[in-house]
Amino acid sequence: MQVVFLAFAQPSLDALKINDPFIKIILFKNNMQTLHNPPLGHRHWPLALLLGLLLLGWSGCTTTELDENERALVAKQQLTEKFDQLFEQAFTDPENADKAFQELTFNDLISGDKNLLADQEVRIFQTFVSVAVRLNRDLRTLKEKMARGTLFDSYIARNEVMMAARSTLYELPYRVRSGKKYERVRQLVAEMDAQSRKIIDDRRAALPPAPAELTGTEWFWRLPLTQDLELTMPDLLAGAYKGLKDVQFDFILQPDYTMNTKRFFLLPSQSDGLEVYDAGGDWSPEKAEEPTLRYAVYDGKIFFRIPLKNNADMVTGKGGVEREWYYEFSYRKVGNKLILSQPRIGNFIVMIQVVTNSDTENFKNNYPVEFQEITLTPKP
Repeated sequence: MQVVFLAFAQPSLDALKINDPFIKIILFKNNMQTLHNPPLGHRHWPLALLLGLLLLGWSGCTTTELDENERALVAKQQLTEKFDQLFEQAFTDPENADKAFQELTFNDLISGDKNLLADQEVRIFQTFVSVAVRLNRDLRTLKEKMARGTLFDSYIARNEVMMAARSTLYELPYRVRSGKKYERVRQLVAEMDAQSRKIIDDRRAALPPAPAELTGTEWFWRLPLTQDLELTMPDLLAGAYKGLKDVQFDFILQPDYTMNTKRFFLLPSQSDGLEVYDAGGDWSPEKAEEPTLRYAVYDGKIFFRIPLKNNADMVTGKGGVEREWYYEFSYRKVGNKLILSQPRIGNFIVMIQVVTNSDTENFKNNYPVEFQEITLTPKP
């Protein structure tokens, strides 16, 4: 049996370097860290004497001599320390933190007939580490993901990353969506949002000047809705979309990549072979999230981004929540005509994204032929 001597002048539990599991239980169960700070003067000698007797009587105990509940407390305290270390490592080295995290899960948490993940507190610690690893990993690969393809692809990639990041936060129970750990992972999502916006702004800033042959002209296109279209596009002739009978484009492309827009019909995206029209109907200034629409021209393509604000009416069922539409066309100028073809269409709504590509058989066979190629002419 070990003998521990206490100096009554200004002893500290930290200074004793206690490794005994029973004493750790006392600290863990009763939160006695407040003993670390105040000095033990003559008024506190009974407390010091009691602690000394406890140390003297129990310093020879081992974990195997503790009862089941006490051993569980020691194990949980040790796991808490490991999880804290992995949480910190996730911010500096997410790949190795993930490897160590997997080893901890399958060696210490789940093995044989043991499953510590059944403990709610352990699951919370584990989720914090998992969330921190994934967010830090995604943040490090964000620029690479958004640099692929065209500006259209950058927006699609940004939405996918941000949907995953925001949904990751919802993995944490409501009762732990506060505190230092939660604030740190929430800040990761905010940083990811800011960086993704900057990546897109940088790509836009690097665009070549807008082609003079496209700017300054009021481009116009109108779809003549005839009776034979009633069978192929009934939504445009009845119900919530009957106001869209005047389907048209009417805009001027400015040299600074902004648009002077009067009308911009939101061509439908396609999901499972069905056309998805915007629930709010055609674009209009009062529905616009930003005061001016913007476009971009690169590599024989023209790109439009149409952000719309929340105008949902829960009573009538009309309108829609905050959403964005993306259109990328191959374009060619033939005489005084501007021909848009091979559309790629993105429809992003909160946590849902639908992407339509013209190079698919489904598009060629099922997408309305009137929208597969559009010819704009100068407005008379």
